[in-house]
Order: sequence, then C-alpha cells, then structure tokens
Amino acid sequence: MSKSLVLLKNKANALPLKTTQKVYLAGSAANNLQKQTGGWSLTWQGTENTLADFPNATTVKTALEAQIGSSNIITDINAVDTNTIAVIAIGEDPYAEFVGDLKDHQTLDFATLKSSYSADLEAIKAAKAKGMQVVTIFFSGRPMYMNEAINNSDAFIAAWLPGTEATGITDVLYQVNGKDFTGRLSYTWPNTKCSTTINRTPTNIPNYVTPSFEQSLVGEHAPLFAYGYGLSYAGGAGTTDLDNLPLDSRNYGCGQSEPDTGVATIPLEVYNRNAGGEFVMRISGANNGWVAIPVSGQTETNQGNVSTRPINYQGQYDAVNVKFDGQALAQLYLQYADEQGQDKTSYLNAESTLQFDIRMLQAPTKALNLAQHCVWPCLGQVNIAPHLPAVSATWSTVKVPLQCFAEAGMNFSTMNTPFLFLTEGEAQFDLGNIRIVPKSIDPAADALTCAALFGTNPNDTPIDVGTVTDSTALAVGFRDEAANALGINVNGTALNSATLRTSSNAYQGTSSLLLSHNGTDWGGFFTEFNPIMDLSGYDNIELAIAAPSSLSALELKFDDATNAALPKNILSYPSRTSGIWKIYTIPLKDYVGVDMKQIRNMGFWNPKTSAGAYLKGDILIDDINLTKNTTIDLGTITEDKALTVGFHDEANNPWATITGTALNSATLRTSSTAYSGNASLLMTHNGADWGGFFGDFTTVQDLSSYSSMKVVIAAPPALAKLEIKLDDANTGTGKNLLSYPNTTSGIWKIYTVPLADFGLDLKQIKALGFWHPKDANDAYLASDILIDGIQFDASQPQ
Repeated sequence: MSKSLVLLKNKANALPLKTTQKVYLAGSAANNLQKQTGGWSLTWQGTENTLADFPNATTVKTALEAQIGSSNIITDINAVDTNTIAVIAIGEDPYAEFVGDLKDHQTLDFATLKSSYSADLEAIKAAKAKGMQVVTIFFSGRPMYMNEAINNSDAFIAAWLPGTEATGITDVLYQVNGKDFTGRLSYTWPNTKCSTTINRTPTNIPNYVTPSFEQSLVGEHAPLFAYGYGLSYAGGAGTTDLDNLPLDSRNYGCGQSEPDTGVATIPLEVYNRNAGGEFVMRISGANNGWVAIPVSGQTETNQGNVSTRPINYQGQYDAVNVKFDGQALAQLYLQYADEQGQDKTSYLNAESTLQFDIRMLQAPTKALNLAQHCVWPCLGQVNIAPHLPAVSATWSTVKVPLQCFAEAGMNFSTMNTPFLFLTEGEAQFDLGNIRIVPKSIDPAADALTCAALFGTNPNDTPIDVGTVTDSTALAVGFRDEAANALGINVNGTALNSATLRTSSNAYQGTSSLLLSHNGTDWGGFFTEFNPIMDLSGYDNIELAIAAPSSLSALELKFDDATNAALPKNILSYPSRTSGIWKIYTIPLKDYVGVDMKQIRNMGFWNPKTSAGAYLKGDILIDDINLTKNTTIDLGTITEDKALTVGFHDEANNPWATITGTALNSATLRTSSTAYSGNASLLMTHNGADWGGFFGDFTTVQDLSSYSSMKVVIAAPPALAKLEIKLDDANTGTGKNLLSYPNTTSGIWKIYTVPLADFGLDLKQIKALGFWHPKDANDAYLASDILIDGIQFDASQPQ
C-alpha cells in the first residue's frame, strides 16, 4: 500500500520524519481503522467495525508507536516542544453507494461536508498555530477540496483508503530502507468546491472536445493538481507556492444554481438513500437515563423499550423497523452528529413540510409525539398518533407543515433534531424516506393541517388533582420557609374564565394551588399584598407546575405600587422535570421597570396552547420560592478524596471507607465548608465535557433494608441536573438528583431519592458516583459543587 500514497506537498522537506523527533498526533483518523478501510469492508458501508474485527491490523497511531515508541508520541497539544512535529491524520467516514454520493446541497469541501469533519481542519490549524511543522495524512475515497488544510500543512499526503496496514505509511514517512513516495494522482485534484467532473484530456483522441457533462480543465475549474501529479523525496519539494492557495467562498451546494435567499429551494434529505450522512439516528429512553444509543445500519439495536432493525425500502438498508414495547417512555430521533443547532429558517420560509414514509404494523396504544428540536429543551411537537395510517402491508406518506412545529415552539434558527418520535405506549412500524420538502418542490396539498393537529389532543390527559377544596390561601403554593419569611397570609382572587382552589396533589408538602380555566376567554388569579412586599433582596422566583402537555404559555405577573408590569411566559424559561412537575426559575431582573421594593400584586394569567388558544384544563402550582444568586464559600480545600467526608457522621461511617476517583472534566477534593461535621466533598467540573467521580465499595453492600438515600448539596443556581449513580454487581443506573423535591437549609439543599427508583439489586451495591452537572439547557456546567450528609434513610446507624 506504500505505492498508493501520493505526496502533494512537502514544504522545506518536512518529510521524511526523523526518529529523533517527537510526534504530536491528532485527527479523527489517527486511530480509526474504519477511515483507513472505507466501504465494503466486512459491512456494506464499512461502518460499525472496530480494531478487534481486524486482528493484527495497524492504525497510524500503532504504526507510529512501533516506529518510534509510544513515549515519543504526544496527544496533548500543550505538551509539545521545539523538537515536536505534528502528524494530523484526517479522513472521511466510510461509505459505499448512495450514502457517499454528493447531494445537491453539498460540495466537495471536506471541512463542511459533515459537521464532524470541521474538527479535523481545526486540529491542523491548531497545530500550525503552535509553531509546529504539520504533516497531514488524508484518507478518502475521492479527491476533495482541501485548499485550507493544504495551506496550513507543511506536508500533505493523499493516502486514499490504504487498508489495514498503516505500517506502509510510516515506512515512507521515515524512509525506511530508502522507501520513497512513488504514487501519482490517478484523478485530477480540484481547486474549487464544485469541480466535480474534471477529467484528464485523453491522449488517444485527437482534437478532443470536452463533453457537456464534464467541466473544462481551463478557466473556473482548472485543477489544483493535474492527473499524474505527485512529489517524491528524490524529485524534491516542487516550486509551486502551496501556502497561499485561494479559498473558494461558495456557501451553497453544487446542485444549486445560486444560494438560498432565505427561502430553501431543494429538499433536506434526513434519512433515505439520498441522505448525506449529516444526521445520525439514535434511540434513548427513561430507563437508560436518556443516554443516546446510535442505531446500527447493519444489525438490531435495542435500548430496552425501543428497538430497531435495518430493512430495505427504496435501496439497501435505507429504512428501519421500529418497535416500542410500552413499558417506559422512549424515543427514536435523527440529529446532527455533533448535536449542535444549525439555521434552517429557510425551510420554514419555504413553507416546507416534514415528510416521512411509514408502514404501520401496530397502531400506537398511547400518544406518539412527532417533534423537532432546536437544542433541547427548545422544541415543537404534535401528537401524530390519530393521523397515522391504519395497519397495512402498504407504505404511506405523512406530511406535516413546519409551521405547525413553529407554532408549538420550534425555533428553526437552531435546529439540531429534524425528526423525533416519543411515546410511552406500544407501537411498531417501518420508517423511511424522511425529508423536509419546500413547497416549490411539493405543494403538499395532502399535508395535515395545524388545526387538525392541534384540535385533536389525546395526549392531553387531565392532571390528577386529587382532593379539591375551596381554599384560596396563597401560602398553599409557596415553599413553607418562603411563605414564612415573606409573611404570606393572603388569598388569591380568580377572574373571568378562571377559578382558584386547592389540590391535595402537591410537588412538596400536602397541597398545591389549583388554577382551572374554561378555555373561553382571558382569566387567571392574582393576590394583592398588604402590606406591600419588598422582594429587592432576591434574584429569582422558582416554582413547580403540573399541566397538560399542550400548555404553551402561562403568564406570571408582578405589579409594583404604581406600575402594572408586562407579564412573563413561565414556559419560555428552561425547566427541569420531576414526574408530572416542571420546575422553572425566572430571574426577577427580567421584570424591567418594576420596583421590586414595592410589589403590590402577583398573579398567574391566561394559559394558552401553542396555537394561541386559551387552554381548557387544570394547572397545579406549587413550591413557589424566592432565591438569591449566592456564591458558595469553599473554605479550605485539600486534596483528600476519601468519600467518608461526604457521608453523614463521617468519623464512624461504615459505608465510605473508599477513595473517590474523578474522571475527564471533573476533579474531586475536600472542602472545609460542610453541612454536618467538618468537611464535605468538593466536585469541580470545567464545563467542557462529560465527567464526575465514583467510588467502589471495598465490599459489596447490602442496602435492601433501606428505602431511600439522602444527599445534601450546595451548588450554583444554574445547576439543573446532577446524576447520582449506583451500580450493582451487573449494571448501573443514574438519576437526576435535582428532579426530586428538596428542602433548603442556608446554602444547602437536601434531597431524598427512593432507592427503588434505581431498579437495581440492592443486595449487591458495589459503587456510588456523581456525574455530569448540567444547566437547564442540558449543557455541561462549569461549577463547584459541595456534597455532604449522604445517608441511607432513617434506619442507617447514626
């Protein structure tokens, strides 16, 4: 395979490498055999293979290790020195026919072909910025537009798909036994993003005229490197300036005659034989903590409550059989690989429809929500179950206007998930040909209407209001300590289409406020404080709401002594979920123009659906609390990692004779700020990626006699998720600690988690951990979190 390597650039004789040099190794293909082997390698598309599938194979990484030793290979860019040269191995994901075809909205630009590819270009540029010479090895099944990567590389090698033996690469890189680059281009190499059909002029055809289906080799599509080009050590580095290649500014696909002017003109192929691979199909559910599982394109994938199996529809393995078992909430979705949002407003402007083909095998037994996400919790969804075709052996096409998702809350400027199915019922169907189609391509006269989608709401099951009484005391909806601190002793007054009562179904305590609305006109309730309330010492108001899923707006309003404030839609703020409850935090500073020293009225008004109609239904409001954005005093910090300091009665605790281990983005230390005793555990997270800490019990613990676990934490107000994880002898389960009700003591919040929720064998608990602090937008949160007072219910030895 050494003979197939083509050296395109070798500035200042960056190659051959010297064995005395250290190598900074980076890039997506540095240790990736799939990118070396390409399609039709064990599997059709060449995907889902691992190193274990190719015994004794070598990657760039293992070949370099064999050549210069692992101690001379650096993977931390901050650890390089003046004797370090960068080797950046990059390349396309494997593909075969259909999947690898260039789609109309795509170009030959490697860095933009997939969102994941841009990281390879950034790796090259980062190494160059560090002052290193950069050697780029590019694996691909075709020539591609690589001008910016070549500009930032000192040496650039077109390695094609060399197979399993990367030692053939390092032999040439280090000129082992005099080996040289002998490969020459068997394809013309493009200088622009859409030079897709440039071919050499045949030498055996006199007066050859370039046919209309090919691009001319002169003018706009003149190649960067001609057919037969290739450098060698013996032939020298060449004289062409390859540091300042012009960059093609084209920002629209090769199948488009001009860029979108805010209105899409071609379909966005999401999942079908024409899809470009930008979107990854995944499954997840409540029972696996919503951890995404990539769906296999070759074999069955099973999350436990939703499973998939690839099937043939319009092409080979271009559709999937989906089965929901109805035992727990689960979802199947297609999402950009990097999960980041992209601006697809042009498709909304084009009056597009989301279209998918489906063959029903079992009708949904409960609501089946069809959703689009704009980086969770931003989303729009509709219950598609009543509008699906009947069980049949025939495929049908369902079309839903994007406008319906927009009315339900979807923001297309940050779309990251164009398709999602969510249900807790049973259902089975074949699914394929998912796409977003502009009206100019398909007028979609047969599409569902938003009125039909929003008018049918079997998903809108009524909230269980428990025992209802006619009390209108506002304190019922407040957290006890907040009601006491503020002296809340007044009643609420309901107006127009609303009534106010008390429900025995509570987020915390024994009762909550029950706002009922008849759906006909404006209405809500308010309270007039006497005396006037001073809220200037608080930063946020927190509250819990249980409501029908079609609730899209509920106004919270404050009036001061002289001004009536503009209301804020509670549901426009991020939330976290606990059972039927959603917990919101609203900054008081958002009430611009209101004097928080003189609050006269507070009220909840005008519940509405995403279609703007008043909602007919019951809404529970509870646990209203006023909070401050306090800074946690970490006290004296030590490097002690003994978990005993985080347990109740740390000096005599029988559970914690273990040391914690922090991973990835987290560190673990000890703080002198404690809820009880003299110290607490301090977990620090840098916000970059996954991370946390765990501890393995010295002996497996039997917790079967305990009913719950208490954990006390002090954390920034922005913390919305913190996973607490227990492992038994076979598996582990994580729960979001902040999804459970809590009580407050100073900076501390005390949570109680039922052990049964973990679904583990409590007789064999072997490990405990805390993981992945996140904010309400599901982003990792850079934070310091104190953890203390861990104990297993009241029967634990004290």
